[in-house]
Amino acid sequence: MHTSAMVRMSWFVENCVKGRGNVRVFDVGSCNVNGCMRPLFDGIDAEYVGLLF
Repeated sequence: MHTSAMVRMSWFVENCVKGRGNVRVFDVGSCNVNGCMRPLFDGIDAEYVGLLF
């Protein structure tokens, strides 16, 4: 995973997901090659769903 992808998803979680309540986020193409986004959703009221194609 590129560092820029993690930075952008972190921004998205902070600004669009946290505090909204029951949210489900679908990550299309989420193969865990060099890390994944799932840890960004720990401890918040959101469900991370990784879709691998």
